[in-house]
Amino acid sequence: MKPKHQRFYMLIMGALLLIGAVVLMSLIIISKRPKKEDKTTQETVVMEEEKRALSDEEAVLKYSLLPAGTVIKKEELSYINPMSLFYVEDIPEDVFSRMNGVSFHEEGIMLRSDLRYIRLLHVGFDGETHIGELVVNASLANEVCDIFRKLYDANYQIESVCLVDDFKGDDHASMVANNTSAFNYRVVDDSDSLSNHAYGAAIDINPLYNPYVTKKGVSPSEGEEYADRTKEFEHKIDENDLCYQLFTEAGYTWGGSWKSVKDYQHFEKEEGLSISGSGTEESSDANNNAEEKKYVVVIDPGHGGDNLGADAYGPIEKDMTLVTAQAMYASLSQYDNVEVYMTRTTDASLSLEDRVKYATKKKADLLVSLHYNASDDHERYGSEVLVSTSAPYNAYGYQLGVIQLEQMKSTGMFIRGIKCKSGKKGDYYGLLRNAADAGLTAVIFEHCFLDQADDHNRCASATQQQVFGTQDAIAVAKYLGLYSTSMKADYRNYEKVNVDPNAIVPVTVNHNSGPDALWLSVLSTDATTGVVQFSVHGVDSDDTILYYDYSLDGGKTFSTPRSAWPETNPVSGSYATDFQFALKLSPGVNNSIVFRAFNMFDESSQTEPITINW
Repeated sequence: MKPKHQRFYMLIMGALLLIGAVVLMSLIIISKRPKKEDKTTQETVVMEEEKRALSDEEAVLKYSLLPAGTVIKKEELSYINPMSLFYVEDIPEDVFSRMNGVSFHEEGIMLRSDLRYIRLLHVGFDGETHIGELVVNASLANEVCDIFRKLYDANYQIESVCLVDDFKGDDHASMVANNTSAFNYRVVDDSDSLSNHAYGAAIDINPLYNPYVTKKGVSPSEGEEYADRTKEFEHKIDENDLCYQLFTEAGYTWGGSWKSVKDYQHFEKEEGLSISGSGTEESSDANNNAEEKKYVVVIDPGHGGDNLGADAYGPIEKDMTLVTAQAMYASLSQYDNVEVYMTRTTDASLSLEDRVKYATKKKADLLVSLHYNASDDHERYGSEVLVSTSAPYNAYGYQLGVIQLEQMKSTGMFIRGIKCKSGKKGDYYGLLRNAADAGLTAVIFEHCFLDQADDHNRCASATQQQVFGTQDAIAVAKYLGLYSTSMKADYRNYEKVNVDPNAIVPVTVNHNSGPDALWLSVLSTDATTGVVQFSVHGVDSDDTILYYDYSLDGGKTFSTPRSAWPETNPVSGSYATDFQFALKLSPGVNNSIVFRAFNMFDESSQTEPITINW
């Protein structure tokens, strides 16, 4: 081929290759470009997914992750069932971690299991739907949830529904924020009495607009302009208000109807509460017997605040009585037919009058004051019960005292008896005197002596103090004839000691004198061993002989600890009048023996010295 023709063909082949390459690149680009139909389909799927109605389970899962206060927009609400977001559950771990040590305290009267967590919706002041949360008593949770469901359905405006823990447990800060809240372990304002909020049995609604009004002022003070209820303003709770109607129809009391103070934000309910593990289930007996007596017991932890009680022997009495009272409360609350309260749940100062007034306000059937003891001589030991000098409370106290001392005896405690003491105004003990004046049965349990070594070792730890509280609860349960479905305990047929309620039980009375007759004689001596056998004769015509001790030096010093008199029973007033005992002395050393006897009121007598000559 000629060179001229060869160049021509080469040009043609190059052009064809170039055209092929361009076509190939175009095909590759087109293949990678999204088709218009694919893009439209993809956008449609996304839009349909966003607008798809959620099942109740999906809605709960999605919105349970959001904090209280979160707004759910109206367009979102159209794809869910709002009623699915009202529910009750056990307190979740993340919620409890916020509460623990803030609104909830391990040493408090409530167990976590006594409370329930409520998720809900509410209409805010902005007209939007907000997520809310409450913690209430387990027995009230479902009805509270239902009330808030009805409030939401009626478009009732509540500005905020968050746990008080979001305000570090500060009730005032929560009220200033106009936050609606329920459970908070705290006392009533300006008092040492435990609030019903501490039981999860009270709810404060829009508190800034519905303040707490007393003679001392308005709380919160920021809501003072709303204290005048003759004025008309938004969010005011009165008897025409839907919130008032729903709560009162469900059996709640409104604080705005109280006489001495007005708490316009406050709704509470005290019946049938779950407290300290008592659970929400009522016994079939209680359900089937509407007329069944439900007793009220008020437990009074002695001392508190600046009143330390016995404080020179390690544990401080005011702290010990609180530990014992809390244990007694937890145990006694597990019985079905009783309501239990405490005069104080913190280290608070209370007068004797205030303690009785609190019990009277609660319409108590029984007031039990818990104490620990100490003495000037530091030689006394054992448990005793103090009762009124007045009928019929002396007899009632004696009946309970018999049972309580039996329970204490089961723990190994020595029994000192059941006693009353007269003073210039009647009862020497102010709490018993005030209780009798108020028509209330009251007793004082003196568990043991902090200043005596053996007794001290029986009560020094919190665990030991709690054991006493548990025994106190059993004693009260037997005395009142309580029963517990959960513990399978039934004392309804328990027989108490029979006494005349119109008379003073003789064995409780102090006659202010020691034993009438006390003789000591030597039965035998053994110079080899140094053992001396003695015979003792003791009689107290008025009171029970309780202890004895002896001296080897003519009465200068005496044996310690004192010994229990044989067969002594100060509850029944019996004891052995004659017994023998032995001492091992040092042969060849002359001893001057003196023997002493003490009755249950610590009055004593002693023998003349007997010289042992070897």
